[in-house]
Amino acid sequence: MMARRPGSTVWVLAAAGLASCASPPGEAPTSGESGRAAVAEREPATPRVVPPPPGVDSRSVTPQSGTAWQRAETPLEEVLNKLPQPPHLRAADRPDTTGEPPLAAQKLFASGRQALRQNDNFRAVQQFEQALRLAPGRPAILRSLGEAWTRAGNRVSAANFYRRAAAADPADLDSVVLLGRFALDARQWESAAAHFAAALRRLDAPEADDPTDPAARPLARFLLAQALNQAGYSRAAAAVFDEHFREDPRPTAASSAARQLAAFRAQRGETMVLLGDLRHRLDEPAAALRWYSAAAAQGVLNRDPLRRRLIYTRLRLGQTDAAERQVLEALREPGGGGDLVELVAYAVRHGVSAETLAEDLADLYEQRGRPASLALAMADALPRPQAADLLRRHLDAAPTDDAVRSRLVALLVAPPASRDDLREAVGRTVEASMGRPAEARGFAAELRDAAGGSGPLLDAVGPPKEPGTLTLTGRLHAVEGRTDAAVEAYESALALDPDAVGPRVELASLRLDAGDLDAAETLLAPLAGSDAILVVSLRVRTLREAGRAAEALALLDETLADASPASRLMLDKADLLLGLDRVTEAEQTLLDALNARPTDEAIYARLLKIYDGRGDMTRNYQRLVRRMFDTIPDARLTRIVKAETLVAMRRFAAARDVLDTLGADDGGGDPQLELLRVEVAIGLNRADEVDALIDRHLAGAAAGRHPADDEALNRAARFFARAGNQARAIEIETARWEARPPDVQRARTLAGLYLLRKRPEDAAAVLREQAEAGVPAEDVVPFHAQWIAALFELGRSVEAVAVIENAVERYPAAGADLTMMLAFRLEAAGDTAAARRAMAAGLERYPDDPSLNNSLGYGLANEGVRLDEAKAMIARAVAAEPGVAAYLDSMGWVYYKLADFETALNWLERGRRAEGGTHPVIIDHQGDTLYRLGRAAEAVRVWNEARLILMQPGYQPADPEEEGLAERLEAKITAVAEGREPAVADVGQDVDIPAKPRPAAGDADIP
Repeated sequence: MMARRPGSTVWVLAAAGLASCASPPGEAPTSGESGRAAVAEREPATPRVVPPPPGVDSRSVTPQSGTAWQRAETPLEEVLNKLPQPPHLRAADRPDTTGEPPLAAQKLFASGRQALRQNDNFRAVQQFEQALRLAPGRPAILRSLGEAWTRAGNRVSAANFYRRAAAADPADLDSVVLLGRFALDARQWESAAAHFAAALRRLDAPEADDPTDPAARPLARFLLAQALNQAGYSRAAAAVFDEHFREDPRPTAASSAARQLAAFRAQRGETMVLLGDLRHRLDEPAAALRWYSAAAAQGVLNRDPLRRRLIYTRLRLGQTDAAERQVLEALREPGGGGDLVELVAYAVRHGVSAETLAEDLADLYEQRGRPASLALAMADALPRPQAADLLRRHLDAAPTDDAVRSRLVALLVAPPASRDDLREAVGRTVEASMGRPAEARGFAAELRDAAGGSGPLLDAVGPPKEPGTLTLTGRLHAVEGRTDAAVEAYESALALDPDAVGPRVELASLRLDAGDLDAAETLLAPLAGSDAILVVSLRVRTLREAGRAAEALALLDETLADASPASRLMLDKADLLLGLDRVTEAEQTLLDALNARPTDEAIYARLLKIYDGRGDMTRNYQRLVRRMFDTIPDARLTRIVKAETLVAMRRFAAARDVLDTLGADDGGGDPQLELLRVEVAIGLNRADEVDALIDRHLAGAAAGRHPADDEALNRAARFFARAGNQARAIEIETARWEARPPDVQRARTLAGLYLLRKRPEDAAAVLREQAEAGVPAEDVVPFHAQWIAALFELGRSVEAVAVIENAVERYPAAGADLTMMLAFRLEAAGDTAAARRAMAAGLERYPDDPSLNNSLGYGLANEGVRLDEAKAMIARAVAAEPGVAAYLDSMGWVYYKLADFETALNWLERGRRAEGGTHPVIIDHQGDTLYRLGRAAEAVRVWNEARLILMQPGYQPADPEEEGLAERLEAKITAVAEGREPAVADVGQDVDIPAKPRPAAGDADIP
């Protein structure tokens, strides 16, 4: 093992206040200071705020803020002190492994090592396990088991044995480092750092063996720095990296540690780039520049990311001249320019002189043979007039160069655009459309998007007289949704040139959209001999929508007979076959097309749509995905599928990395991506990110850019509900249901949500709107219950009564229930007289309804009035539904009010035995009746039962009579215990109370 080298480790540096500012090799480190003070003299007072350039992950180089900044600035010593110490690294009771192990164990161990050398890993495991049983706790055996399981691919078992080995042997560096590597691979950064820190401590322990592997310490230090950096401890990581580079280890020993260290050293330049990023996150661009410069001198495999970082850093430091030189250096490299267009524009936007840069760009443009990429780069650097002239000259020589034409059109229509500029943009778009009619719609949409709308273009062009301009005018109107104006423009174009294909096709398409199949077929008839893709596609659509699918398929087969499988019409054929439920043929058609166009994302998308949800095509799906990953690994669709796969595997961090490659704003109008981003943010438990994504998604839906994605909103609402943020969950649920098409479920759900959010006016409005469309019979009562709840909350009880009266007329089968519901609501609002009137009116219409009879009868009985009427009403209810506890209680209660307590008790006991009879009010009635019968002890026992029900945790009273019941029960129980008369219920008006019976035997001592 390695000899201890006092004073060389990062702990000594940290304790002395050194290593606080990592410096590239060859520079003297700052000493005696820490944190920002260490670099104050070398950093500008306020580095410029500049966004990172295209191609650089903003999270890598943007200065930290908030809690992330506090973590990044934590000094090394503090980090090391607070890292969680794994229990196996502080084992107190280690097994006694002194003395020689049994000879049998030694033989088994040797046999296991031989099996490892022969790559027979499972035999090795068997031999080592037998050896361990004979010699328990031996570190060498435990380490060998860890090695064998690692080779067998079982890291869980391997880690278990390495932990036991590390606990058994304080000098076991290999096990500790391997456990750290396992933690790194599992993205458990702090655990990894703790293990590498422990390895360094063991190297410096007094009992460390001598001599040792000279590569062990620098390897552990390098891995520790990596783990700290990944964990967000930037200042601490810089300190450890600084010591690593200060030593510049070049191990020569042929050991495992030396081989690993040599591999890291081979990527020395890449590590320096990492350190430059780290310094940016600490808001120290000057230090970042030194590391990037050192990386450039050292050499890296891919210079482009480093160059972009250098430009970014120069701009942050205000060194625009140096940034300009870096851009030009990039452009002058062989093959440079094509992927640097955005970089040129970025540099100009952030301070690099456009004029100076343009002079050098012009020379390069001529030297390189006027490539489009450099023309575009120069257009970003030159002032607008010169840029437009350059692009015009380029198009004169290469008129079909779409990228340059698009850039020129965008320049011409950008504000402040003159009328002549707008006319030129229109003319160039017309020219492109005439040359490639199949792409004409895209050209029109591109022009409209660049101008921010069709209005300025149409105004500038004025009344056109030429068919091509008229056709473009129609397309511009169509893009804006002005169908009538588009039709007029197309018809005018056809009037000028009846043979013009463009307006005829566009007009036929609009007629199809309007469902006028005859008009579409008439317009397309003169083009019957055309094999143009757009024409055939429209003819196929016309036939299909007319129900003539067989003719449509025949037309496609006839056209495709002389066409390549690469024809876009193959997709139309696949769609038609799917519509005929000929799935296998549709799949084969698309596979044939894919063989001809193996990089066409549209074909992959169609196939994925076929496979989606089809369990019988799982293998087909897997084959297609593998083909995507092999053939178009960087395509947008492939990255989306990869992200979906990672999400399904719950590897959310990896999925986020993939989604980030699609661009920060990509997916704003793509529900599939929206859902993926929301799922990833939820999986990473990033509430702020979920919040922002949902806000963006809802804003896009409100602006009409895309529909609201029900699944994304549902997942987000459940996420916030689980997190305890009920207000946000309800807000998102509201938005989710607002986006759904109107129906009863939407109205009821929204009304409930509005009521929760104290928006009764909105609840009443959405229910009123749905009521006009009608309500299914099963929803009539709960629907109107919500409606009048909202109206009562608004204080509009008169309107609530009118709503129920109208509903009774419209839904007579539910009339009794609706009347009862209104009566309960009126009574809850304190208007007992109105409730009584409502029930009486209901009984006139529904005289045999048990619920109305019981409710009105019970109300009269409770007041002690019209008791004979009440008894008759309740009798009708009991006769109709004899097993309902509430009706039996009502009958008992009317007899109580008539002072017939024996009969009352009989009915009340029947009520208690019925389903639902354990209601506190029924039990209270029974207790009052028992007391009236002179059975005070039984009465107290019954009252206690009712009181205990009310006191149960989580009990929610639903009956108005339960309000204050617990206190009344307590008062009655106390009164009896103190020898006073309890306040039991009165009997009916003008009813004589019979003499109170003498207490039954045993009632003298009442608790």
